Amino acid sequence: MKNLIMVVFFLYSNAFAIDSYNAATGQLSIPSVNVSGVVYNNVIVTVGNVLSVGGTSSPNQISEGVWTGTISGGYTVNVLILENGEYYNTIGQTLGNNFLVSAFDYGNYITVGNTGVTYYREFYPNGSSILGSGISTVVSGASIVGTSAVSGYSPVSLNLVPFILSSYNYNQPANIDEIAGAWSGYLFANSSLLASFNINQNGTFIGNSSTCTFTGVIAARASGKNVFDFTITNGNGCQNAGLVQTGILIDYITTSGKRQLVAAGLDSTKSVGNLFLAQR
Repeated sequence: MKNLIMVVFFLYSNAFAIDSYNAATGQLSIPSVNVSGVVYNNVIVTVGNVLSVGGTSSPNQISEGVWTGTISGGYTVNVLILENGEYYNTIGQTLGNNFLVSAFDYGNYITVGNTGVTYYREFYPNGSSILGSGISTVVSGASIVGTSAVSGYSPVSLNLVPFILSSYNYNQPANIDEIAGAWSGYLFANSSLLASFNINQNGTFIGNSSTCTFTGVIAARASGKNVFDFTITNGNGCQNAGLVQTGILIDYITTSGKRQLVAAGLDSTKSVGNLFLAQR
């Protein structure tokens, strides 16, 4: 089953048999499924893209946009939820003028009523990753509050508010003029590996580190929001030469007045991911 229509309210009703999601395996267990009159029992599917969400007794709160806040342990988290429910976040701490990323997540975020459910993969600088999931209460344009956990670890509390509009406005169109030109920063998968990155006005780019060269293309997202779609191909000398990763790119103004660029790319399986982070 390649596509999954996920009826989230079944998860919260005692009147029905309960579906269950295993964050460690990415598998959803369903007691029974009716396909063209044939009932299949004890169905297990691997969760893919969420196509739609079932009904709810109250209007759905809006989770789409960019959020910022904290998780328990003193870490700052910045979250992007796209119009299709894709979910990206960075977790880290600010040292001086720089935001140093300790981990980043990619997954899906579903809002039903005022309840938000997320399942994701969390990536670390050493190249490892762990599946995770979370549940939260959403108030449109005001807050996302809940808990989240990666497999094998205790949940952490999550408290988010919308990103400051003076720094970044999600609802305005992406502007290539803001990001065109040269950038210098580092690759998340090896925080000691410095890299340079030059974006042309037509959205093509070329970059290099001390060990490899990479190329790609950036285009304003079709949703009209302030997000770029991003594709990067590893060149000669890179680990996994020829690997293609796709994702998103955003930029915003830091408290010091510098422009921060964050580009996230994942391979086709969504199991290999990297960030490029830079300021100018």
